[in-house]
Amino acid sequence: RHGGEFREGMPSLVNTVGSLLMVFLIAIVQIVAEPLQCISQPNGLSVVQSHPSIICGESPGYTTMVVAGMLFSAVPISFIAMCTKAMYRFPRRLTKGDSRFLRSFAFLFYRFKAASYWYSLVYILRSALIALVPVIPNSRAQVIVIEVLLFSTTLVQAHTFPWRVESANYLDCTLSSILITTLCCASFLVDGADPKTLSLLCSVLLVGMMVLAVTLMLGSLATHFVMRRQKEFQYFITHHKADAAAQARLLKMMLQRLTARPVFIDSDNLQNLDFLFEVVRSKVQNLIVYLTSDTLSRPWCAGEIVTAYYSKVPIILVRCQSFKELRPHQIRNLRDYVDLVGSNVLQYGITYEDLEKSYLHLQSNSFQQLNVPQRAGVIQKFAELADMVLVGRPSRASSKNPFAHHVASEDTILISAASSDDEATAAACILLFKVQEELFVLFGKRVRLTSELGSVNEGEAAIGLTWALVIMLSQATLMSVEQLEIIAVGSETERNIVSVKLPSFKFPGDSFYSEALPRLWPDNVDRGTIALQNFFKFIAVDFTTYASDDVLETQASSILERVRQGGLSINVRPSLSTASDGGGSVGGRVSFRLTDSMRKMMSTVDEDQFN
Repeated sequence: RHGGEFREGMPSLVNTVGSLLMVFLIAIVQIVAEPLQCISQPNGLSVVQSHPSIICGESPGYTTMVVAGMLFSAVPISFIAMCTKAMYRFPRRLTKGDSRFLRSFAFLFYRFKAASYWYSLVYILRSALIALVPVIPNSRAQVIVIEVLLFSTTLVQAHTFPWRVESANYLDCTLSSILITTLCCASFLVDGADPKTLSLLCSVLLVGMMVLAVTLMLGSLATHFVMRRQKEFQYFITHHKADAAAQARLLKMMLQRLTARPVFIDSDNLQNLDFLFEVVRSKVQNLIVYLTSDTLSRPWCAGEIVTAYYSKVPIILVRCQSFKELRPHQIRNLRDYVDLVGSNVLQYGITYEDLEKSYLHLQSNSFQQLNVPQRAGVIQKFAELADMVLVGRPSRASSKNPFAHHVASEDTILISAASSDDEATAAACILLFKVQEELFVLFGKRVRLTSELGSVNEGEAAIGLTWALVIMLSQATLMSVEQLEIIAVGSETERNIVSVKLPSFKFPGDSFYSEALPRLWPDNVDRGTIALQNFFKFIAVDFTTYASDDVLETQASSILERVRQGGLSINVRPSLSTASDGGGSVGGRVSFRLTDSMRKMMSTVDEDQFN
């Protein structure tokens, strides 16, 4: 009866038990090793250290302790074996997107960076070996073993910096160093210790710690001076917010992933307009001009281009499909094309003469010029664009989506955006970046973009597997048959639907239902009207693409909470008069015909999945 619920909760149970075993591993190993911790007495006998009344190898109770210890040792041995197997399988399971595996062993991997996943086993083995040190009968040997063990693991930790939180790496290294120093000092107080041996060992360890500290210090200083020679921002992306706010942000995210260097966009980094041109002049290594239809007509974009031109900042042009080259008469009459007066840009020393020279320079083909790749998938498109910005051309690595892998899952959340709207698809990708990890780790749900999907045999089966639909509402939504069909079919099949409103979207009026909808859906006007009107009754969550990253994080959290609560759960039931019109209505529910384009977009199984 409850088998399905138990199976669903199994990853959480495994993760909880694993976390508890990691916490109490040292105590468990010490209990198992108690029968082996014998100390000699003046009468020549050896007794168990924790139970002096039990003589090692002679008392009946000692045999019982040994048998109990052997049986209880199955717990830490099984745990370590399970963790070793999980570590070995982690790369393959991560590639396949096995959410149950990753949720089950979150206690192992999610405290460490993905590249240092193996460090979890080092951490566990260190704890187990420290607990076994008291088994060694010689106290001097105990001191040597534990100091060597701590020093070697500290070297590994300092070399790899495995913890996900950067400060945790410094804290771990510092505490280990303090512990090693304390042990060195305390080792002279051990009974029977050889001062010469201990002093030699402590000297070696302390010198090693000093060399490690000096190396880290010199490395930090070298990095500091190298960074001082570099400008603060690797790239500055000039763009028109109304046309390309989401696209500029997505390009920024891709570039930062590839370079690990800051990228400037005004919605995140600009605090005072008075310093905007100074940032371009002195703090930027490269200016990226993201050219959409109106970029060159925007006064502040024009000022940034002029500043970069006269400051000899390298310029990279990125052309979108909507961009049209300025004609000679437009360049000769820039006062009619760019309003430098009304925007107060003139007060910063930007003149029309400077602007004309700069725009003529843009047309001289004397610097890097790129076109946005024309690919169906927005992730692959912008990954390739970022690669082109870095190397001037697409590399072989960009021919395949670097963020995707093949997987099949029934726990899918689809984010749908009008494929004809570049800004909407970019916004959908940004939302995916911001919610995917939490949805995957906490709930085992996968997030996909409809623009990234291919097709399988039955689109109907694919939409039936989706757990929720997130609809990005943009200016192209009401003119996109594919997205309108997704809304309608999702409503009809009672999917959980969350509507997300982008700044360009305007809710439909009566004229849409009376004029535009009949042209889009000539065969399903009444049913489409009911489905869409029911959909628009629910409050949409704003996703303000031109806002700062902090605002977008907050809005993404609101969307995530709406998804978690089950979206809208629309159940569209038309009136009897509507249901009686035409075929396709079964049991009082609306039935929509899936077109070929719909099948292609909604068929999700066995296709690429974003990391």
